[in-house]
Amino acid sequence: PMEIEPLEALESEEIEAVDNQWYVRDLKYDWDTFIENILDPTHVPFAHHGIQGSRYKPSQFGLKLVRSEGEGGIRANLAPMDPKLANDPEELAKQEGSFIEFVPPFLCRYNFLNLPKNRAFNLCVIGVPTRPGHVRCLFKFVVVNAETLPKFARWLIRKPAWLDHQARNRVFDSDGYLLYLQEKELTYGSKKEWRKKFHMPTSADALVVGFRGWID
Repeated sequence: PMEIEPLEALESEEIEAVDNQWYVRDLKYDWDTFIENILDPTHVPFAHHGIQGSRYKPSQFGLKLVRSEGEGGIRANLAPMDPKLANDPEELAKQEGSFIEFVPPFLCRYNFLNLPKNRAFNLCVIGVPTRPGHVRCLFKFVVVNAETLPKFARWLIRKPAWLDHQARNRVFDSDGYLLYLQEKELTYGSKKEWRKKFHMPTSADALVVGFRGWID
Protein backbone atom coordinates (compact mmCIF):
# COMPACT_ATOMS: atom_id res chain seq x y z
CA PRO A 1 0.00 0.00 0.00
CA MET A 2 1.05 3.60 -0.62
CA GLU A 3 2.20 5.57 2.43
CA ILE A 4 0.74 9.08 2.43
CA GLU A 5 2.64 11.06 5.04
CA PRO A 6 -0.12 13.49 6.15
CA LEU A 7 -2.60 10.62 6.54
CA GLU A 8 -0.02 8.65 8.53
CA ALA A 9 0.29 11.68 10.85
CA LEU A 10 -3.43 11.45 11.63
CA GLU A 11 -2.84 7.97 13.07
CA SER A 12 0.22 9.01 15.08
CA GLU A 13 0.03 9.59 18.84
CA GLU A 14 3.13 11.77 18.72
CA ILE A 15 2.04 14.26 16.04
CA GLU A 16 -0.93 16.57 16.41
CA ALA A 17 -2.83 16.87 13.14
CA VAL A 18 -6.15 18.44 12.16
CA ASP A 19 -8.17 17.34 9.15
CA ASN A 20 -11.52 17.75 7.44
CA GLN A 21 -14.03 15.04 6.51
CA TRP A 22 -13.26 13.12 3.33
CA TYR A 23 -14.92 14.71 0.31
CA VAL A 24 -15.84 12.22 -2.44
CA ARG A 25 -17.38 13.06 -5.80
CA ASP A 26 -17.66 11.46 -9.23
CA LEU A 27 -16.78 13.87 -12.07
CA LYS A 28 -17.51 13.63 -15.77
CA TYR A 29 -14.12 14.17 -17.35
CA ASP A 30 -11.03 12.10 -18.00
CA TRP A 31 -8.58 11.12 -15.27
CA ASP A 32 -5.70 12.98 -16.94
CA THR A 33 -7.77 16.17 -17.23
CA PHE A 34 -8.57 15.93 -13.51
CA ILE A 35 -4.96 15.34 -12.42
CA GLU A 36 -3.64 18.11 -14.67
CA ASN A 37 -6.18 20.54 -13.25
CA ILE A 38 -5.29 19.69 -9.64
CA LEU A 39 -1.57 20.09 -10.37
CA ASP A 40 -2.04 23.59 -11.83
CA PRO A 41 -2.23 26.06 -8.90
CA THR A 42 -2.52 29.12 -11.12
CA HIS A 43 -5.92 28.08 -12.51
CA VAL A 44 -7.57 28.76 -9.14
CA PRO A 45 -8.23 32.55 -9.30
CA PHE A 46 -9.43 32.30 -12.91
CA ALA A 47 -11.55 29.15 -12.79
CA HIS A 48 -12.85 29.71 -9.26
CA HIS A 49 -13.31 33.49 -9.47
CA GLY A 50 -15.28 34.82 -6.51
CA ILE A 51 -14.99 31.52 -4.63
CA GLN A 52 -11.24 31.12 -4.27
CA GLY A 53 -9.51 34.32 -5.28
CA SER A 54 -10.16 36.78 -8.08
CA ARG A 55 -9.15 36.70 -11.73
CA TYR A 56 -8.50 40.43 -11.45
CA LYS A 57 -5.89 39.80 -8.74
CA PRO A 58 -4.33 36.47 -9.69
CA SER A 59 -1.95 34.80 -7.28
CA GLN A 60 1.57 34.18 -8.50
CA PHE A 61 3.57 30.98 -8.29
CA GLY A 62 7.14 30.06 -9.02
CA LEU A 63 7.75 26.35 -9.51
CA LYS A 64 10.91 24.38 -10.20
CA LEU A 65 10.53 20.83 -11.51
CA VAL A 66 12.81 18.58 -9.45
CA ARG A 67 11.50 15.11 -10.29
CA SER A 68 10.01 13.56 -13.41
CA GLU A 69 10.29 9.81 -13.68
CA GLY A 70 8.12 6.80 -14.44
CA GLU A 71 7.39 5.19 -11.08
CA GLY A 72 8.35 8.23 -9.02
CA GLY A 73 5.97 10.62 -10.76
CA ILE A 74 6.65 14.36 -10.74
CA ARG A 75 7.41 16.98 -8.12
CA ALA A 76 7.96 20.72 -8.27
CA ASN A 77 9.32 22.76 -5.40
CA LEU A 78 8.00 26.24 -4.78
CA ALA A 79 10.55 28.70 -6.12
CA PRO A 80 11.00 32.48 -6.38
CA MET A 81 8.53 34.05 -8.82
CA ASP A 82 11.25 36.20 -10.36
CA PRO A 83 13.41 33.99 -12.64
CA LYS A 84 16.40 36.20 -11.86
CA LEU A 85 16.19 35.04 -8.23
CA ALA A 86 15.74 31.36 -9.06
CA ASN A 87 19.08 30.42 -7.47
CA ASP A 88 19.18 33.06 -4.75
CA PRO A 89 19.81 31.27 -1.39
CA GLU A 90 17.70 33.69 0.67
CA GLU A 91 14.71 33.45 -1.66
CA LEU A 92 14.98 29.67 -1.87
CA ALA A 93 15.07 29.43 1.92
CA LYS A 94 11.65 31.12 2.11
CA GLN A 95 10.13 28.26 0.09
CA GLU A 96 12.11 25.42 1.66
CA GLY A 97 10.07 22.28 2.23
CA SER A 98 7.08 23.41 0.16
CA PHE A 99 6.19 21.41 -2.94
CA ILE A 100 3.46 20.06 -5.20
CA GLU A 101 3.68 16.49 -6.45
CA PHE A 102 1.96 13.70 -8.34
CA VAL A 103 2.69 10.18 -7.10
CA PRO A 104 1.45 7.45 -9.47
CA PRO A 105 -1.03 6.08 -9.91
CA PHE A 106 -3.49 8.44 -8.23
CA LEU A 107 -2.16 10.92 -5.61
CA CYS A 108 -1.75 14.69 -5.92
CA ARG A 109 -0.31 16.43 -2.88
CA TYR A 110 0.31 20.05 -1.96
CA ASN A 111 2.65 20.57 1.01
CA PHE A 112 3.11 24.14 2.24
CA LEU A 113 5.51 24.40 5.14
CA ASN A 114 5.19 27.24 7.64
CA LEU A 115 8.79 27.27 8.82
CA PRO A 116 8.53 29.51 11.94
CA LYS A 117 6.13 27.03 13.59
CA ASN A 118 7.09 23.95 11.55
CA ARG A 119 3.42 23.63 10.63
CA ALA A 120 2.65 21.85 7.35
CA PHE A 121 -0.53 22.43 5.35
CA ASN A 122 -1.29 19.42 3.17
CA LEU A 123 -3.85 18.98 0.44
CA CYS A 124 -4.26 15.33 -0.54
CA VAL A 125 -6.32 14.61 -3.66
CA ILE A 126 -6.81 11.10 -5.01
CA GLY A 127 -8.10 10.65 -8.56
CA VAL A 128 -9.39 7.20 -9.52
CA PRO A 129 -10.54 6.55 -13.12
CA THR A 130 -13.84 4.66 -13.01
CA ARG A 131 -14.54 4.42 -16.77
CA PRO A 132 -13.58 6.43 -19.86
CA GLY A 133 -14.55 10.07 -19.35
CA HIS A 134 -15.22 9.65 -15.61
CA VAL A 135 -13.06 10.03 -12.50
CA ARG A 136 -13.69 9.72 -8.76
CA CYS A 137 -12.20 12.45 -6.59
CA LEU A 138 -11.28 11.88 -2.94
CA PHE A 139 -10.17 15.05 -1.16
CA LYS A 140 -8.72 15.71 2.30
CA PHE A 141 -6.99 18.70 3.90
CA VAL A 142 -4.56 18.00 6.76
CA VAL A 143 -2.57 20.37 8.98
CA VAL A 144 0.42 18.60 10.56
CA ASN A 145 2.09 19.90 13.75
CA ALA A 146 -1.07 21.81 14.61
CA GLU A 147 -0.39 22.38 18.31
CA THR A 148 -0.59 26.18 18.02
CA LEU A 149 -3.32 26.33 15.37
CA PRO A 150 -5.96 28.91 16.49
CA LYS A 151 -9.36 27.59 17.56
CA PHE A 152 -11.20 29.38 14.75
CA ALA A 153 -8.87 27.84 12.16
CA ARG A 154 -9.56 24.42 13.67
CA TRP A 155 -13.29 25.02 13.35
CA LEU A 156 -12.95 26.08 9.71
CA ILE A 157 -11.15 22.83 8.93
CA ARG A 158 -13.44 20.61 11.03
CA LYS A 159 -16.75 22.28 10.20
CA PRO A 160 -19.73 19.94 9.67
CA ALA A 161 -19.40 17.65 6.66
CA TRP A 162 -22.54 19.01 4.95
CA LEU A 163 -21.18 22.57 5.15
CA ASP A 164 -17.72 21.55 3.95
CA HIS A 165 -19.18 19.54 1.06
CA GLN A 166 -21.46 22.39 0.05
CA ALA A 167 -18.47 24.72 -0.28
CA ARG A 168 -16.39 22.07 -2.04
CA ASN A 169 -19.16 21.39 -4.56
CA ARG A 170 -19.18 25.07 -5.54
CA VAL A 171 -15.45 24.87 -6.25
CA PHE A 172 -15.71 21.81 -8.50
CA ASP A 173 -18.82 23.12 -10.24
CA SER A 174 -17.11 26.40 -11.11
CA ASP A 175 -14.50 24.96 -13.46
CA GLY A 176 -16.43 22.01 -14.87
CA TYR A 177 -17.37 23.84 -18.07
CA LEU A 178 -13.81 25.04 -18.65
CA LEU A 179 -12.56 21.48 -18.38
CA TYR A 180 -15.28 20.34 -20.76
CA LEU A 181 -14.01 22.88 -23.31
CA GLN A 182 -10.43 21.74 -22.74
CA GLU A 183 -11.35 18.13 -23.42
CA LYS A 184 -13.27 19.22 -26.51
CA GLU A 185 -10.12 20.96 -27.74
CA LEU A 186 -7.88 18.02 -26.84
CA THR A 187 -10.18 15.35 -28.20
CA TYR A 188 -9.63 11.74 -27.19
CA GLY A 189 -6.98 10.19 -29.37
CA SER A 190 -5.16 13.43 -30.14
CA LYS A 191 -3.99 14.53 -26.67
CA LYS A 192 -0.41 13.97 -27.75
CA GLU A 193 -0.77 17.25 -29.65
CA TRP A 194 -0.93 19.20 -26.38
CA ARG A 195 2.45 20.83 -27.11
CA LYS A 196 0.94 22.51 -30.17
CA LYS A 197 -2.27 23.61 -28.43
CA PHE A 198 -0.99 24.72 -25.01
CA HIS A 199 1.06 27.90 -24.58
CA MET A 200 2.96 27.54 -21.30
CA PRO A 201 5.91 29.92 -21.12
CA THR A 202 6.27 30.42 -17.34
CA SER A 203 7.76 28.43 -14.46
CA ALA A 204 4.25 28.13 -12.98
CA ASP A 205 3.44 25.77 -15.87
CA ALA A 206 6.19 23.33 -14.83
CA LEU A 207 3.85 20.71 -13.37
CA VAL A 208 1.43 20.72 -16.32
CA VAL A 209 4.34 20.30 -18.74
CA GLY A 210 5.89 17.65 -16.48
CA PHE A 211 2.64 15.69 -16.12
CA ARG A 212 1.85 15.72 -19.85
CA GLY A 213 5.43 14.64 -20.54
CA TRP A 214 5.10 11.89 -17.93
CA ILE A 215 2.00 10.56 -19.73
CA ASP A 216 3.79 10.65 -23.09
